[in-house]
Order: sequence, then C-alpha cells, then structure tokens
Amino acid sequence: ILLMECADPIADASEAAWWVQQGIRMVGLSWGRGSRFAGGNAAPGGLTADGRSLVAALEDLGVAHDCSHLSRASFDELLEATTGPICASHSNAASLVGSNPRHLDDPQFEAIASRKGIVGLNLYRRFLRPEGDVTVEDCLDHIEHAAGIVGRHRVALGSDADGGFPSTDLPLELQRLSGLPTLAEGLSRRGWSKKEIAGFQRKNWEDWLLTVPSLTGCH
Repeated sequence: ILLMECADPIADASEAAWWVQQGIRMVGLSWGRGSRFAGGNAAPGGLTADGRSLVAALEDLGVAHDCSHLSRASFDELLEATTGPICASHSNAASLVGSNPRHLDDPQFEAIASRKGIVGLNLYRRFLRPEGDVTVEDCLDHIEHAAGIVGRHRVALGSDADGGFPSTDLPLELQRLSGLPTLAEGLSRRGWSKKEIAGFQRKNWEDWLLTVPSLTGCH
C-alpha cells in the first residue's frame, strides 16, 4: 500500500487519477516544510487553493489522507474539506513532549476519533521524550495517552524507523527489530488483552484500511 508523504510530486489535481493508477492509496499533503498544497509542521499555513482542489480530487478517487506532517491550520481545514478516511500514520502526543505541531494535541486526537481514524506511534527518540534516555515505557505512555482518547482499537505501530536516522535514535530496547515484542509485553503488563495487543501490532491498521474506498473498490 503506497503512501505519498508530501504531495508535491503531484503537479495539480488533474494528475491525481494518474497517481492512483500507479498505486497511491494514501497522501500526506505536506511534509514538515510545507508544500504547494498545505502548510506543514514547520511551515505555518492552511490549505492553499491548489490544496483544496487536490483534496476534492482525492476524495472523488477514494484516497485516504495522512495528517502526520500537517500544520494545525492544515489539519483543521483538511477535516473540514473532506469526509474521507484520515489517519496520523506516525505521530505522538503533544501533551507528553511539547506543543510542536509535529505532535498531536488532544483536540486533534478527538477529531481523528470522531472520524473513525487511526494513529500510529512514532518511535523516534526525541518524539517520545525530549531529553534523556528513552525506553519502551515512554512508548507505552504515548500509546496509552492516545488510546485513552481514540480507543485502543484506533492506535497502532507507526514506527518511522525508516526515517533516515540511526538506530541509536530509537528507544533503547527497540534499536533492533528483534526488540519490537517488548512493546507487546509492555502493553500486557499495563492490562491490554491479547486481542487489543494484536490490534496494535497489525489488526487495527488492517481494519482501518478496509475503510479506504480506493483499496476496497467502493468509491
């Protein structure tokens, strides 16, 4: 399943169908520094006129939107402009790490929940704890904070471990893929059921992806 992180490769809304033909099923309108379509987490601003046209085209094509790198204004305006599926594929809780728009504040979690969206946990060290050693417990704190708002069935692993940073920028227990089961073990210690843990590991993403029209042929 292909997700385009920053929509700048799409020249304009008239090209959206071609990109869907190539396999795109999810689009993040902006990366951190913004795009021709929307403000990003490091570039203030909402949707541009071209952005609104692209959102409408993507909705017609049944493409989902990823909110992880949007500015606050772009996030709000996107949700007003589309009724289609949304997610934040790799975003953590601003209430635990600070108000940088790279993270989701509680009203954003609530907005995603109201749209039956899903949130993916980011494993990048500084997005889990601004300073000091980061452990799986920090990950669990973010998971539980999000789940307390959106529900345990709408939180999953987002990782971002392919994001161009070294393994030393991951939590201590997760610097090798063999460490990923420690997340499940930690959730079990915190009272999550086997079904809820399986949801975090995989099933929640699978269930949400079944709501994406361009994946199910329902658009």
